[in-house]
Amino acid sequence: MNTKQLISLEELVFLLNSTNNTAYAKELLSIAYNELTEKELEIIVSTVSHSLLTRNLITYDQHKEEIDIQPDLKQWLNIINNPSTVLLLQKINIENTTTTTGNIYFSDKTIIGYQSLNGITHQLQKINNEQLYVESKTLLQLTIKEDHLQNKKYGSISTDLINNIEKLITLPSQESIKILTAHDFDIKSAEEFIQDLKTTKNIYSVIKLETKDNKEITSDNGFFIIETKGKQWLFSQDEQNDGTLSLTNLNDILFEQKINQLLNNR
Repeated sequence: MNTKQLISLEELVFLLNSTNNTAYAKELLSIAYNELTEKELEIIVSTVSHSLLTRNLITYDQHKEEIDIQPDLKQWLNIINNPSTVLLLQKINIENTTTTTGNIYFSDKTIIGYQSLNGITHQLQKINNEQLYVESKTLLQLTIKEDHLQNKKYGSISTDLINNIEKLITLPSQESIKILTAHDFDIKSAEEFIQDLKTTKNIYSVIKLETKDNKEITSDNGFFIIETKGKQWLFSQDEQNDGTLSLTNLNDILFEQKINQLLNNR
């Protein structure tokens, strides 16, 4: 099987349901359809199963009257259903008010990338370790522009302030600068950042999702990137992990380092 598969929403729902992930299957189906009648559901299942059979993604055992999913694809789905670690990657386009989301699922030996391309077509792909950083940027639709930049720390910002970053954008510049100087920015760095922040085009995030023993999903670790007309700013956790995020210029080396830090304890 190819290392990349494009499947429809209905096909993905069928496959997830066949691997006992009925909750996620129902959630996806509800996005595209209102309440379906039994007849409508039968038509969808019939159409989807024929499509998957034609593409050799499933087989049908007439004696057992059972459907078997192609082994590699079944492994991918099992990893999506029960990953050891998940990275959630998101891009918010401020100008077009659109959001693009992708996931990377990890098992002990296999990495699977997933993205809904347009709500209709869904992409699954097997990723090797050497491709991880490139594919992470692809899922984010991120092009790192200034990979030659040295790592310059401008200051630290509390996570509470990051969660209300629009406050810095909408406040008068002098008020925003005053807030930043209270977060150990020097005045020159604060002025440069605030002036640039007001031209924000995209906001990117990479978040590690973790499942606790009580099945609660937490998302306490990650980093953010703000892309303006002039720069790409990286917000990442300080080494002391004191609830603040350091602000630096983004470059390729830092991007790889931050991905590695998120995955070190998986």
